[in-house]
Amino acid sequence: MKRAYVVSLLTALFISSVTTAGVNITLSSPADGLVTIGYQADENSGIRGLSLNIQLSDNATAIYTDIVSIHSAFNAFPDYYNSHPGYLDTIDDPLEMGGHPFANTNNKGSIEEATSAFSLSMGVLDHTGNQLPAPDVIENLITFRIQDGGTGSAYVTLSADTLRGGIVGDNIGTITMPQPLLVTIPEPATLTLLGLGGLLLKTRRKPN
Repeated sequence: MKRAYVVSLLTALFISSVTTAGVNITLSSPADGLVTIGYQADENSGIRGLSLNIQLSDNATAIYTDIVSIHSAFNAFPDYYNSHPGYLDTIDDPLEMGGHPFANTNNKGSIEEATSAFSLSMGVLDHTGNQLPAPDVIENLITFRIQDGGTGSAYVTLSADTLRGGIVGDNIGTITMPQPLLVTIPEPATLTLLGLGGLLLKTRRKPN
């Protein structure tokens, strides 16, 4: 039963022509170098899959190993699944086991490595068997870090991924995309100092 649902999910994300509306995609940077994508959908939209194109300016790049978090509802990554058949059958947390939603913009079914242009391809797999959709509002769908291309900042631009179907759900209307976001990217040395600072702070706070 679970395998049949996964196949249905993959089909919906890859070839769906569902009209999109009633979903507001959000884009923010909670800290230097970090990008957070979320959404606000109309009540009872019943979102079951999401695919977005992401473009980074100024030679900045992103890589799946720099994903910080993914909302637990979006636990199926169709393009990764296509490249690694069977992983959804036994794994409840595919991100923890190496699965990820970064996909090739121009080739559905293919994952993406470090790049300035990629697709975000994610689906909802309810392991209880009830086929429940995602929540109507998720502020932090995914957070990932971007690497500097040499200018210390980059614009992040989102657009609908029509190759994979955009937003798939039970009652979806129009999608509103956010304006491009300028993200400041700290230099590697700064990141190292920030990490050391955090370690020293934790050390000082240890009880005697």
